[in-house]
Amino acid sequence: MKPNDRLAKANLLLLLGASVWASPVTTVPWNGHKGAVTFTFDDGCPTQLTNVLPALKARGQTATFFLIGNSAFTGKQAEWKAAALAGHELGNHTTLHDQLNSLDSAKITAEIRDQALALRAVDPAVEAVTLAYPYCGTNDLVNRIANRENIIARTCGGDGLFAWNSKPTEWMSMTSFILQDDASVPAALTQIDKAAADNSWLVTLNHGIGGDWNYIGTAQAISMFDRAVAAKVWVSTYQNVAAYWRASKTMDTVTARQTSTGWDLAWTSPHPRMPRSVRLRIKLDTATFGSTAQLGQNGTPIARESDGSYVIDFMKLALSVSRTSSRSTRNHQETRPSIVRTSNHGDLRIDGIDDGLYSCAFVKADGSRSAEAIVLARGRSATIATADITGRTSMLELRSSANPADHWLFRLPSVR
Repeated sequence: MKPNDRLAKANLLLLLGASVWASPVTTVPWNGHKGAVTFTFDDGCPTQLTNVLPALKARGQTATFFLIGNSAFTGKQAEWKAAALAGHELGNHTTLHDQLNSLDSAKITAEIRDQALALRAVDPAVEAVTLAYPYCGTNDLVNRIANRENIIARTCGGDGLFAWNSKPTEWMSMTSFILQDDASVPAALTQIDKAAADNSWLVTLNHGIGGDWNYIGTAQAISMFDRAVAAKVWVSTYQNVAAYWRASKTMDTVTARQTSTGWDLAWTSPHPRMPRSVRLRIKLDTATFGSTAQLGQNGTPIARESDGSYVIDFMKLALSVSRTSSRSTRNHQETRPSIVRTSNHGDLRIDGIDDGLYSCAFVKADGSRSAEAIVLARGRSATIATADITGRTSMLELRSSANPADHWLFRLPSVR
């Protein structure tokens, strides 16, 4: 083989390798923001309830509060439950705040597990799948035990920054930027700016705010919240950002299986304690799927966002992508679809339509429209539930999202 031939073959193999290993789905970094910041607060200090929560509420921000199983938690459980229902995270800071890396495996297990169970008992909204180590103490044994209950665990020290394209070698030993007095605030503000500039995630660690212990002033804490707003970063809980980031690493490896109507994608959860739902913003490779593909999960269509992305629930562990029929380039579909009742409940099935998304609306006798919705057609058929339709309706209007020329008005068939 000539040298040039060998070079050409090598280049071809590289191209083939890229096509085999590159995922047809990419995750939008940090939920579409320039970076991410998570504010974490330890020990359940009283000033976190009185000074932090109102300031966060005023800015529409959420944070993570790592709670110990003491009276600061048990005596204020109603207040902490209200915080959780407002979108804040109640995280695990162990039952007794012991130095875990000085305990045996049974005591480590009890410290982590028992507080996780206590937190989860507060309300179903509390999943308690993240941990902050007391005194930042951990080792290989602690990490292994922590991994049973948590998707991520926080230590302290270092700059607390994590680049989007990096991959942690140990999710159970993640650093954070610690603040212990007002003198540390200017450096924290700089770190927030770096998160935005470098497409990174910053995790901060505080205790008291305006009082208690290891505290910074309330005004100084508010300056951090405001800097995050100005930097246009994603401010969210430790659980939310960690789950999003972990899910993205899985999506990097997803492949698409071609079907008669498009493609099916499936994956597995990266950790048994992943939250019940993880909203993930993704984009599709147009070379694989084209530019007009339609997405759905469990039969529910997913609308395309203004930036071209789609927001899926990663924990449904599957995604269907329907190709747009070549017919959509014509003026209209050539044959009129048919409509039938499918059950005594009155659900409707439209047969003979091209696969893709359709808008539908029920039309009343006075011409007014009601119950507008989006339906997904697969296998040249779509089902429309009518259980929630109220009032007298006599017609169904159906319009193709891909080709508005495909537009029909059906008289509703009678219920069987």
